[in-house]
Amino acid sequence: MAMKSILFLMLLIMLSCSSISTNFKVQSDMREINFKCNEDNHNIENYTLFDIFMDTSISLQVINISNDELYFFHDKTFVIPYYKPYKAYPSKDDQTIIKYFDENKNEIFGRFSTVYLDSSSVNQEYFKPTFVDTTTYKIMKSDTLTISQKVMLPYFRDLLFITLNQDDCSRIRYIKFCLTKGKKKKNELFGISCSEFITVKQK
Repeated sequence: MAMKSILFLMLLIMLSCSSISTNFKVQSDMREINFKCNEDNHNIENYTLFDIFMDTSISLQVINISNDELYFFHDKTFVIPYYKPYKAYPSKDDQTIIKYFDENKNEIFGRFSTVYLDSSSVNQEYFKPTFVDTTTYKIMKSDTLTISQKVMLPYFRDLLFITLNQDDCSRIRYIKFCLTKGKKKKNELFGISCSEFITVKQK
């Protein structure tokens, strides 16, 4: 009985460590991207980078690797970095995840920070919900769909600030763009897929 319990526990551990299944693949023609990690006069340790360090358009090819026609829902305006507190990807259908890497291709994590504003002195436009521009695509069996979207970081949405610190930004040498589709659903893309490494050029 004890042996069966141990085997069952080992099976659960193996399943929990297995990669997320997916029915699509992501690739990109991008080979290089510019970062501008400005040094400034602030001497605070881990100072948050407020200047724009990436401002570009990306193009991702989404490849249907299943035997079915699939539907793909994507919010082209929401760009979110992969960041350390999350051990798994949230179950959302509208995420582009950005992964950063150093020269040895070890991952560097982005960060979230909440911005607190005094509503009495801030323009009320700040408190209006972000407009979400969404599109649903249909991908035929074994077909490829190209999506393009604007990426500008740091990114500010609904009082949430997504950025890096100065030190982390200057260490980045590679980047990956990933799409996550959350939970498995019939006739829809599901899982996560990432592009190959894209070289970061520090300006």
